Amino acid sequence: MAEKRTTDKEERKQTHFIPTKWLRHYDVIDGNGQLLGRVEQIIVDMSSGHVAYMLVATEGVARSHDKWVAMPPGVLTWEPENVRFTTSVLSDNLGDAPTVPKPDRDDATLQQLRDADEHARLLSVISGFYSVTPFRLQTQDEELQPAAEPVAEFVPVSHLTYYDVINDAGEDMGQVQEFVLDMAGGQLACVVVAFGGTLGLTDKWIAMPFDILTWQPETHKLKLDAPRTALEDAPGIDKDEWPDRFLGELSDRNEHAAWMERVYGCFDCSPYWTC
Repeated sequence: MAEKRTTDKEERKQTHFIPTKWLRHYDVIDGNGQLLGRVEQIIVDMSSGHVAYMLVATEGVARSHDKWVAMPPGVLTWEPENVRFTTSVLSDNLGDAPTVPKPDRDDATLQQLRDADEHARLLSVISGFYSVTPFRLQTQDEELQPAAEPVAEFVPVSHLTYYDVINDAGEDMGQVQEFVLDMAGGQLACVVVAFGGTLGLTDKWIAMPFDILTWQPETHKLKLDAPRTALEDAPGIDKDEWPDRFLGELSDRNEHAAWMERVYGCFDCSPYWTC
């Protein structure tokens, strides 16, 4: 989550891409080197692709009150070599931390995250408690309506699903098969879309930047800002090797980032970590 970016090599060290289907419950180690808890949910804002906050089941406070502590990505540092998060926050200082009710079923967290105004208020409370600056929520028609209300739809990554992809004319451009999360940058990096043919048989799987997709909260679809020819010309992914063998052949984080740069280059985009 570090903000300073210098050389290209250093920038690449700040990215670590994991398909959302690989995500699991990661330990969080506090400022004393003790286990603070485990990440139960990662909440993303579909309007921007940013990780909004993480829900952590702590060893003491949250579990005793049947709540999960909400922590912003700005206070959590991803350690890919240890596959865990660390934080300077101490477990003893979480007594008044913002929490959300621990859901009693798998879809309950999703149902708690419906109202955009509530999203913005909760994000403000979380950021204020930890004294960090939240990412800026997008607004609709911002240039024409400077006072427009924030637009956000927070979704647990465990609920990201096979969203349809359409173009400006509402025509079918494929279906999302997988989201890829940058654990170090706190950002949805790209999506894998099945395009053309018969879904599951003759379709072509393409990795594309999340930046060229716009979330449509009314329909729960993603609108593609690229012509059909871009998808036709983009290199395909062997669906039988994704993600295990495909990403497994990329031996380190620099190779992962180099692959992601090629994904962005196919759509004439600059990677978000270089902008």
